[in-house]
Amino acid sequence: MSTDTETIKGRYNLSHIIGRGRITTIHRAQDSFLDKPVALKILQTREQTELKTFKYEFKLLSQLFHPYLVQAFDFGYTKERFPFFTCELVEGKDLKSYTQEFRQNDFISLLKQLIETLDFLHLKGITHGDLKPSHIIIQQDANSQPTLKLIDLGLATLGKQQDFSNWRGTQGYIAPQIIYLKPSHNWMIIPFHI
Repeated sequence: MSTDTETIKGRYNLSHIIGRGRITTIHRAQDSFLDKPVALKILQTREQTELKTFKYEFKLLSQLFHPYLVQAFDFGYTKERFPFFTCELVEGKDLKSYTQEFRQNDFISLLKQLIETLDFLHLKGITHGDLKPSHIIIQQDANSQPTLKLIDLGLATLGKQQDFSNWRGTQGYIAPQIIYLKPSHNWMIIPFHI
């Protein structure tokens, strides 16, 4: 899929590509209505199952409010009829890159932030579904302290999981209960095994 124009929906001026997923492209864009930079994620297929998943991710991110979870703003279609949504622009390093230079004191703080965010999701009955270092972005707050943002709820599920036979995720980061096809509330694997 290509975007012929630099503006989407008469509102979003595209800049460069800042990320790619399995079937998505994420651009840095300027929202001319809100006058601020955003991330604009475009689904590169019109396949109905993928579209349903994409819309579900937008719905979750637009309705959940947590300081360590990325916030979604707007949903629409490009001129070529590919769906997109915008979310807050998170600038920083993914967890894997960040761990190459982090201070040990930061580790405890970041781990607490991650556990707090996962607890927030779990209390709402949501399982992230693809927790891995590239979905955890570390940035500096106003006091130059590292804070994280959990991004990409594309494989998130709502409700208690009993059947893991059709689960998707990233090999090397899939939770044991999925690999062994056994639900368990006793396992909590945090993706710090980079």
